[in-house]
Amino acid sequence: MAAADVARGSGGSPSYRQKWDATPPLLSVSAPTVVPGPIVHIKGTATDNTEVKDIYVRVWNRESKMPPKKVFYLPNKGEKTRLAFETDVPLWPGNNLIQIFAREGNEVQSVQTLMVLQRPNPIAAQK
Repeated sequence: MAAADVARGSGGSPSYRQKWDATPPLLSVSAPTVVPGPIVHIKGTATDNTEVKDIYVRVWNRESKMPPKKVFYLPNKGEKTRLAFETDVPLWPGNNLIQIFAREGNEVQSVQTLMVLQRPNPIAAQK
């Protein structure tokens, strides 16, 4: 570009503000670690500074010889930055790995993993 083709500008003040928002939702989940029956009740809350899109729960038991199974899904239709949930998760006998996912979008999510032991009820086993 030739110097004759451009003109010196007046002292403008350009500005650029970076916006980094890749913080996943914060998950708070509670559940017992040992249960006598085939289900466990879990509840929790996901919060985020921009959006909580949805929550879903998967359960897996190594001895079951089955892949992880999605057992709960809740889209956020209320308050955009907060989503509370409560559900019963089916279990197999033995150790069960439960994963709770909270998504801000398709590429930003958080996960909390719980281990729950489903111990057979000794009274029912004696009958």
